[in-house]
Amino acid sequence: MANDLRLRVLLDAIDKASAPLKQISKGSLETARELKAARDRLKELNAQQKDVSAWRTQLTQTRETGQALDAARAKVRAIAQEMAATGAPTKAMASSMRTAVREAQRLKTEHQQQAEKLQQLRTKLHGAGISTRDLGNHERTLREQIGATNKAISTQSRRMDELASRQAKLAKARANLEKAQSQSAKMAGMGVAGIAGGSGALYAGAKMIGAGVQFDSDMSKVQALTRLDKQSPELAALRAQARQLGAETMFSATDAAQGQGYLAMAGFDPKSIRAAMPGMLDLAKAGDTGLAETSDIASNILTGMNLKAADMGRLGDVLVGTFTRSNTNLAMLGETMKYVAPVASSVGQDIETVAAMAGKLGDAGIQGSMGGTALRAILGRLSAPPKSAAKALEQLGVKGKDAQGNLRDMPSILKEIYEKTRKMGSADRAGILKDIAGDEAVAGMQVLVAQAGRYDSPTWVTNQFTHIGNSL
Repeated sequence: MANDLRLRVLLDAIDKASAPLKQISKGSLETARELKAARDRLKELNAQQKDVSAWRTQLTQTRETGQALDAARAKVRAIAQEMAATGAPTKAMASSMRTAVREAQRLKTEHQQQAEKLQQLRTKLHGAGISTRDLGNHERTLREQIGATNKAISTQSRRMDELASRQAKLAKARANLEKAQSQSAKMAGMGVAGIAGGSGALYAGAKMIGAGVQFDSDMSKVQALTRLDKQSPELAALRAQARQLGAETMFSATDAAQGQGYLAMAGFDPKSIRAAMPGMLDLAKAGDTGLAETSDIASNILTGMNLKAADMGRLGDVLVGTFTRSNTNLAMLGETMKYVAPVASSVGQDIETVAAMAGKLGDAGIQGSMGGTALRAILGRLSAPPKSAAKALEQLGVKGKDAQGNLRDMPSILKEIYEKTRKMGSADRAGILKDIAGDEAVAGMQVLVAQAGRYDSPTWVTNQFTHIGNSL
C-alpha cells in the first residue's frame, strides 16, 4: 500500500510538472507568432520608407528631364525660326535641326518613362495610405511606427527568452520525475531508504534530458514559423543541420535551433535558413554573441540591404572586418543598419561601403541609431537634394548623381567634397557641409569627409577591408 501511495504521488507530480510545461510551450509558440508578425510589419514599414526615398529620387529625375526637354524643344524652335528667316537653310542648319529633333525625341521618351514610373510609385504609396503631397508628415509617422515596432520586437524577444528559461527549468524537473518513475519497480523492494539512495542518481541525467526537451521545443517553434508539416523532409533537414552544428561547432544543437527560429521569423524559407546558418556561426563566434542574437541582427541587415541568404558569408566578413577595426560591436552595427540599410540599398550603395562609413562614424562616437540616422539623412539628401543641398553641391561643382540619374559611389562623392572644401575657412566649410547634410547629420558628414581626405584615391572604403580574412 505504501509503495502504491508513493507511485500515485509520483505520477501526480509528473502530471503537475507536465501541465505548466505544455502551457509554456503553447505560450512560446504564440509569442513566436506575434514576434513574426511584428517583424513582418517592420519589413513592410521599411519597404514603405524605401518607396518614399525612391519616389523622391524619381521625382527629382523626372523634373530634371522635363527641364532638359523644355530646353531641347526651345532649341528646335529657335533653329526652325532661324531656318525660316534665311529662306535657304544651309546643310549645317539642317544637320543641327536633325540633331536637336533627335535629342528632343529622346528626352520626350525618357520623360514619359520616368513619369510612368513616378505614377507607379505614387499609386503604390497611395495604396499604403501615404500621400505624396504630405510626405514630410508621413515620413515622421513612418519613423514613429518603425520605432514602436522595434520596441515591440524587443519586448517580445525578452518574453521569448523568459519563456525559454522557464521551459528549461520545468523540463529539468519533469525529467527528474520521469526518471524516478522508471525506477518505481525497484522502489517497491527498496523501501524508503532505497528511494532516498536512488534519488541521488536522478539529477545526473536530468540536464541531458532537459536539453533534449528544449531542443524539441525550439524545433517546434521553427516548424510553426516555417509552416512545415511535422513529417516534412524540409523540417527533418533543419533538425539534422541543427544537430550537426551542435556536434561540430562551439554551439549546442539548441543554440542552432534558436538561430534557425530567428531566421524563420525574418521570413527565410527552409532552404535559405540552411544556407545562412554556417555564415551565421562564424559571425556569432567572431562577435562573441549568442547565435539567436546574431541571427536576429544579421537577418535584419540582409533584408534591409536586399541581400540573399547565400550572401551571409560576405555579410559576416564585412561586419567582422568593421567591428574588429573600429569602435563598434555587432550590436551597434545592427542598430545602425536598421536605420540606414533600406535607404542605402534603394540608392545602390553596397554593404561594404555602408559598413565602412558606420565604422568611421563609430570611431568618432556616432554609434548605433545615431550613426544610422546620420547616414540615412546624408544618403537621402545626396540622392534627392533639397534646395539648400542642391545649391551647396552646385557651388562646389560636385554632382551626387551620374548621367543615368543614379547616386554615385559615396567614397568618390566624399573625396570630391573634401578636395573642394579643404582650403576653405573652418566656418565656411562647416556651413557648406551643414547645407548638404542637414542639421542632424552634419557631424557625421564632417567625419566622413575628413576620413575621405586621408587617402589619395576614393578607394578608402576598400582600404578598411584589406585584411578581413585575417580577422576571422
